[in-house]
Amino acid sequence: MTKLLMSALVVLTATTASAALKLSGRIDLDNTSYNDKYLGSPATTFKARAQKMALIADGKINDQTMYALELEFAGAAQASAGGNRSGLNNGVKAAYVTHMPAENVGLTLGKFFSDIGGWEGQPSSADMYITSQYQGMAPDYNGVKLAWSNDMMSVALHYAHKDDSPAGQYENTGALAGLVYTGWFMEKALGVMASYHAGKVDEKVAVGVPASEKDITENFATVGVKYDAQPVVVSLDVNMYALENAIMGSYVADASKTALTSLVLGAGYNLGNLTPKLQVSSEVADYKPSEATALNPNVKTTTTKIGLALEYKPVAESDFRYHVAYTTANAKTDISGSEAQIENHFIIGARFSADVLK
Repeated sequence: MTKLLMSALVVLTATTASAALKLSGRIDLDNTSYNDKYLGSPATTFKARAQKMALIADGKINDQTMYALELEFAGAAQASAGGNRSGLNNGVKAAYVTHMPAENVGLTLGKFFSDIGGWEGQPSSADMYITSQYQGMAPDYNGVKLAWSNDMMSVALHYAHKDDSPAGQYENTGALAGLVYTGWFMEKALGVMASYHAGKVDEKVAVGVPASEKDITENFATVGVKYDAQPVVVSLDVNMYALENAIMGSYVADASKTALTSLVLGAGYNLGNLTPKLQVSSEVADYKPSEATALNPNVKTTTTKIGLALEYKPVAESDFRYHVAYTTANAKTDISGSEAQIENHFIIGARFSADVLK
C-alpha cells in the first residue's frame, strides 16, 4: 500500500505542471537519560531514529481548486487506521482540497491541521526539539474549513472530527468547532494568532466501568504573538485547555474538571550558517474530581521543558542542516511524598527537505 501511494504521488505531481513533491525528514542520534525517581526507573537509552520522514505534495486541480497531501512514515504513523473517523491510515497527516469560490475565500474539505497551539505548532515537527503537553494534544482532524484571507490576515471557521482519542480513553464522536485568527502587523514583523476550539467528547468506556451521567466536553484556547525581524525570531503562546465530566481511570467523576495552563516560548537568532535556538514550556495540569478521596484525589502537576539547540547549515540558503540539542523535562505533582521526574535528551542529527521532481 505504501509503495502504491508513493507511486501515485510521483505520477500525480510529475504530470501536473503546477505541482510540487518534497521529501522532508530529520534523522537523530538520541541519548535519553532519567533521574532515579522516574516512574519505572527506565535505563539510559541510545537510539538512531527518524524523527520525521514525510512526502509532501501540493498543486492545482484548476485555477480555483488546490490540493495538498502529506504522508508520514516516521514513528507510529503507519499504524492501522482502525476506528479512525477519517477512514485514513494514521500515516496520512493531511489530505485535503481547497476551492476558492470567491476572491480571498477558501473552502477546505478533508484532513487538515487544526492550528491549535499557536506559533509553537506552525513550524514542521522536524524543527521542534521539545513539544508542550498542550501541543501534543493538538489534533490533525477531518472536516471542513471556511476561511477568508488577504496578505495581512486570515479568519477561519473549522468544524471537524478528531481521529485520536484523548489519553486513549475517549472517542470524539461529536466534533470540534473552532475559530482561528492570524494577523500580521509592522510590515509582517509582528504576528498575532488567536484560536478557540470546543466540542463534546463521547465516551469509550472499558468493560465494567460505569458511564458518566453528563456530557464530556473539552475546549482549547490560545493567544500567541511572534516577532520575526531577521535575524531575531521570538514567539510566545498562552494556552488553556479544559476537560469536564470525564471518567479518570476506573473512577466515576461526573463533575470532574481537568485544566491545563501552558506558556510556550521560542527564540532563535539567525547568523547565516549558524542558528542558536531556545524553546521553553511551563505547564500546570490541575485535576479536580467531583469528590476527592484518598484513591481519587485532587492532583496538580507542574511540568517544565527546556530545549537548547545549535543548527548548522553548510550552505546558508539550502534546505539541509546539522543540529546539536539538549533538552530536559521536569514533572512534579503536589501529592505528598512525590518526587520530581526528570527526562533528558542529548541529540545530534540532520534535517533536510528535497524536491523529488528535480
